[in-house]
Amino acid sequence: MKITPSDSGPIAVAVPGKFHLKLHYNSPDAVHVGARVKVTLGNKPLTGVVLEHSAAPNNVKLKNIVEVLDEKPLLDQASLSLLNWAANYYAHPVGDCVCSSLPTLLSNGEPAELTVTELYQQTKLDADSLNKLEQSRAKQQTALYKALPREGGLSKAQIKERGHKTTTLKTLLEKGLAQVVEEQIQCPQNTKPSAGPALTDEQAEAVSQINEATGQHQCFVLEGVTGSGKTEVYLQAAAHCLAQEKSVLILVPEIGLTPQFLNRVQQRLPAAITVLHSGLNAKDRKDNWLFAQSGQAKVIIGTRSAIFTPIPNLGLIVVDEEHDTAFKQQDQMRYHARDLAVVRAHQAQIPVVLGSATPASETLANIQRGQYKRLQLTQRATGQRVPSIAAIDLRSQTLKDYLSQTLINKIKQHTDAGNQALLFLNRRGVAPVLLCHECGWSADCHSCDSRMTLHRGQYRDMLRCHHCDASRKAPQQCGSCGSSNLLSAGAGTAGLEETLTQLFPDKTILRVDRDNTRTASALHSALDKAAKGKADILVGTQMLAKGHHFPKLTLVGIVDADAGLYSSDYRAAERLAQQVVQVAGRAGREAPGEVLIQTHMPEHPVLETLLKSGYDKAISALLEERQAAMMPPYSHMALIRVSHTRADRAEAFARAVGHFAGQFSQQANIMGPITAPMPKKANRWHFQVLIQTQTRSERSQLLAQLVPAADQHKLASGVRWSVDVDPLDLF
Repeated sequence: MKITPSDSGPIAVAVPGKFHLKLHYNSPDAVHVGARVKVTLGNKPLTGVVLEHSAAPNNVKLKNIVEVLDEKPLLDQASLSLLNWAANYYAHPVGDCVCSSLPTLLSNGEPAELTVTELYQQTKLDADSLNKLEQSRAKQQTALYKALPREGGLSKAQIKERGHKTTTLKTLLEKGLAQVVEEQIQCPQNTKPSAGPALTDEQAEAVSQINEATGQHQCFVLEGVTGSGKTEVYLQAAAHCLAQEKSVLILVPEIGLTPQFLNRVQQRLPAAITVLHSGLNAKDRKDNWLFAQSGQAKVIIGTRSAIFTPIPNLGLIVVDEEHDTAFKQQDQMRYHARDLAVVRAHQAQIPVVLGSATPASETLANIQRGQYKRLQLTQRATGQRVPSIAAIDLRSQTLKDYLSQTLINKIKQHTDAGNQALLFLNRRGVAPVLLCHECGWSADCHSCDSRMTLHRGQYRDMLRCHHCDASRKAPQQCGSCGSSNLLSAGAGTAGLEETLTQLFPDKTILRVDRDNTRTASALHSALDKAAKGKADILVGTQMLAKGHHFPKLTLVGIVDADAGLYSSDYRAAERLAQQVVQVAGRAGREAPGEVLIQTHMPEHPVLETLLKSGYDKAISALLEERQAAMMPPYSHMALIRVSHTRADRAEAFARAVGHFAGQFSQQANIMGPITAPMPKKANRWHFQVLIQTQTRSERSQLLAQLVPAADQHKLASGVRWSVDVDPLDLF
């Protein structure tokens, strides 16, 4: 899409909402494509973005826009091209796609200006006045006066950091000894980067190949064992890009990884650096976005939504932990940031690096097709060997609250030696089921077809649904027979913590999951405590498996591997393999480590291949199975999810969607409508239709007809429905 000069006349405007057709307005004033405008839809005022100057539909009288908000385009040509591509590919209204890519304050129409902050500086005194001040008894005033600069200034926060009181500042202002100056905030600039470690031969080769691709499109897959120094490769490639006066975008999957990644980047790169993620408040998010959009920031670190940020002169994109499912948006427009990173790099003709110890099956398939180039780091940068991995056959073990004696003994051995142990269990709570020992009754969610999880501690004696977030007090008696013989069945992280406290009363135990690290600061504090060795035993979910460095950790125990082996989800085995390798990679970074996997199925083909031959062989075997069954990535899916408070209304609309799909494509495989794996969730009934095609273009053509037709169907009123292109799960 070409950014045209400012002009007046008919324009197409992107506005938030489910509008699959472009909305046209008349602009009496000149306006740029990519600029924001105020418009009305009905009587509702909205902030929109100009998509193009275009002729109005025939015989339609256009409303005038209310106001032009931006003198210059807020979104550049590259951003609009990517957003247009994403809207078409993911079958989502382009207006909603464009407007939701903006920070909230900008999408609400606030000025695209950086926050103005108050700074304080000293006023100029003649020699006599300065001498009188120094000889006075006002020592605190004198000290603060001397601390204030004559040019620029200090903020109140900086004044407090230097040990001065705000009351002292107020006195100086009243006496005319200090004055206020207003300045727009500036993007923090790192001017004193430190030198990095010497590169290994494999790292140096990877950096060389990435640097040689500067100015042209190439997708690199940096596959490195955990601890092999992938981040160092990113940093060296980013430094080369900055030396060419280009900008760098680095995507990470989780907010929890952002602080430690930012710290490493700040230590190494001589550039203005900013971060973008959902944990920022609205003001900071707007400012950081404007740092990137204006070109002040040269390095942008962000989670998935940062892929849409306008960045002038972008030269390199890095996607760390590219396999991570957190890169897939699970509501609104269900995009995958990794895939959009590849598209954006192609549009800009720049290199993109996808880094992981466990590349996704789609990524490995693209390597096999020759579309992506593989760069491998096979050795840990510290020289330590990758930890040994072995299975514990639970069929021959006596369990203590889901812990085998073998694992208990190993925990004692490692922690007594002054090292750390990590127990990985991807279920929160005390136990996933509360049931009656007499009649088998279980505590179910009243709003979902799901059992409730028992929680204690912060949720003392509470049952909580992890699907709809409903909660209620745990009963003392069975809801069916009245028996008080209630049992908590199954293992959760909180229950595991209780068991370990009993088994190891002399050890410090730290649990890390969503229940006790709900804020970014709480998570950062827990991870810092773990990294500094202030806990002997770590217990947690996948939050602990992602890219963290725990120097004293030498033992990892995976408590329950069987959930991934029993699942009907065709991706479950791949996810299990990724989790095993990722969590195993936390061990043995600076001392020999080992990993033990508790399972009732040690002979399962995926687990057996993983342990004997490694991750690549295990995923290659899964890819062969998928190719034989024509499952993704050898076919292309779209999942239509439908829900309503009445089951018959949801099913009727889903049936209409399936009928439309069959009409618009004779070649597509249409499955459904069928009830969702969890038919009732949050008091709504759920159905789904699965569309499978041999090519992406066939799927896109089908959805381009299906979506507007379904949207205009008489049964659409009151129904919630969504399109998930390339779904990561079928639930």
